[in-house]
Amino acid sequence: SLRSVGRFQDAMQRIDSAYQAAEEAGADELVVDALNIQASIIDAQGEHQRALDMLNRARRKVITAGLGDVKLATIGTNIGEIHRMLGNHAEALEYLKDAYDRFKAAGINNRAVNSNLIGLGTLYARIGKTTEAVRFYEEARESSLAAGDKLVVSAALNNLAGIALRQGETDDAARLYSEALDMAVEAGSLQYQSDNLDGLGKVHIARHDMESASELLADALAISKRIGYRDGELGASISLATAQLARGLEQEAITTLLGSLRLAEEVGDRDHLISAHEILSSAYEALGDYKSALDHARRFHHERHSLHNEKSEERTRQLTVKFELERSNHQAEMYRIKSQYLQQARRDAEQ
Repeated sequence: SLRSVGRFQDAMQRIDSAYQAAEEAGADELVVDALNIQASIIDAQGEHQRALDMLNRARRKVITAGLGDVKLATIGTNIGEIHRMLGNHAEALEYLKDAYDRFKAAGINNRAVNSNLIGLGTLYARIGKTTEAVRFYEEARESSLAAGDKLVVSAALNNLAGIALRQGETDDAARLYSEALDMAVEAGSLQYQSDNLDGLGKVHIARHDMESASELLADALAISKRIGYRDGELGASISLATAQLARGLEQEAITTLLGSLRLAEEVGDRDHLISAHEILSSAYEALGDYKSALDHARRFHHERHSLHNEKSEERTRQLTVKFELERSNHQAEMYRIKSQYLQQARRDAEQ
């Protein structure tokens, strides 16, 4: 497809035409499908909130048109994924788990179902529950293999590789990233190829082979820029600059990061913004430009402090949600016990 090879603008134009035609024809399901695809294209370009707004429109259409649980679960999975990327973990879990339950009840195996498993795995990995994450990724890999969906197999392998890398298992990580890359090539997805190359580059960084890392990461960055994959561009540029700085190529690291710094500010990617300022501060210090080094160091600490406060507020909100959920479950259980007691009392009175 145009989207899978990174021709986002061409894909968007065609999908927009399809959306307009579906609206005019009153074809609700086609309208929802068009909105869903538009949102995925916009999301890949880093406009997460705009994509979320579009998916919420699609979800309302599914409900009002009565398009069924499977369609609702498909849209819900994508909404949950964007909430995860925005750091809204409570909302992400709510949508992803609801979609998981609906898919299980339907008893089907397709890309939407397996993408839901990937989403749940990634969410659990983000909150530090590695065992649960691996379980969902493995289920997604096996299910996608059975369905012949190489794209989702690649995604599952890529995420399993990421966990192996974080655990210091570089040989396993390299093998899994290589398998994921092969699958992405066969599926014709440049976006996934960029992710896999970025992962392999990080493996070489972990092995202190900065020259090999730089070659792989430069390829990942070039692909991401060519197809307009902003998240991929940010990730690859941070990794490439890290390798360049380790090789003593401070000016190259600065050149790599300055454009990405503007992109991170534009899309509101705070994690990559923080990493960019930290690396830039080190690079300028190594070059003896202490004024620029101090400026980026200050911005690094400011952004990191702001993000820490925001995450603390989010953790507090998640604990509140968890407490309310547990209280609701407790109240429901008490109601159930009370109802059973009253029913038994009536039966006893009737005897």
